[in-house]
Amino acid sequence: MDIIAPTYEVRQAGKFVYIIPGEVVAWKRVNPGKGSYRAYDDQKRAKTAIGHQIQNQHGSRPLYKGILHAEFQFFMPIPLNLHKRKDLIAGTLYPTKPDFNDLVKLIVDVCQGILYENDSCIASALIQRRYDDGQGLRTQFYFQEVK
Repeated sequence: MDIIAPTYEVRQAGKFVYIIPGEVVAWKRVNPGKGSYRAYDDQKRAKTAIGHQIQNQHGSRPLYKGILHAEFQFFMPIPLNLHKRKDLIAGTLYPTKPDFNDLVKLIVDVCQGILYENDSCIASALIQRRYDDGQGLRTQFYFQEVK
């Protein structure tokens, strides 16, 4: 899946919020390949595109150091069978797949080397999957150094 939406940023009460517009992408296992010894990463293009968007938003800021707290919000599509109730569920918690750990793993892996040295520095996280709130499908997140 190619992500061709523009990137933008939000400053929220001293936090730098990274936003990846477009359909939310969940992490998938690398395909071991059939009949060969080479593994194939089906998501290489998506990971590269997301990495470029994060790098563009981060700019020349230094890497985060020390212990980090992270907050992730994934805005998912409203299913067709719920469109009549769209105004009631917009922005509410999203109760089905993809699993939140697969959503976070892709972002955390892509951010390694762009925002921080190693993802082991993330000590706590708040993760929310929500229905689209009318501002479009997107992934938004921030990291905060814990003192």
